[in-house]
Amino acid sequence: MTGRTIGNLILMTLICVVSFFVFAAIRPTPAGTPVTLNNKEIIGEWCDYRYEKEMSLFPKLDEDCGDGILNIQVNGIKGWEHSCRYTAVKTWYDPTIPTATKTPTGALVSRIEMTCAGEGCTWRERVTIHLGKGYLAYKSNWRSKDKCEGRRVT
Repeated sequence: MTGRTIGNLILMTLICVVSFFVFAAIRPTPAGTPVTLNNKEIIGEWCDYRYEKEMSLFPKLDEDCGDGILNIQVNGIKGWEHSCRYTAVKTWYDPTIPTATKTPTGALVSRIEMTCAGEGCTWRERVTIHLGKGYLAYKSNWRSKDKCEGRRVT
């Protein structure tokens, strides 16, 4: 073999290896693989008494939250008469969020995409959640139209 042939062989091998890793990195998650939340500090039961697009929830202690309970679990969220299963979760560190008074700023933020069902309807939703200054900031960024037992409702 000549030097040129060996060089071509090495180049082709390198291209194959790089192609393998690129396609392995971009392939979708196999169906049936559970999507889980890795932001442990927001897992648990939270209370809120308002129903808005953007909520501030507080840790559930001994009081009864009534309709305002939200139970954030590793694989989904359960609320009053509805439940959601995660389809995608992205968690990152945001250094600008104040976590407590007189402490350095910074908190983990999770953007969660989920499918939900409740009271005969199903929908998809995307929320952003983070813990800061003793409360849970819960913001619904997007929600699909409800599909209720064969008819669409807004």
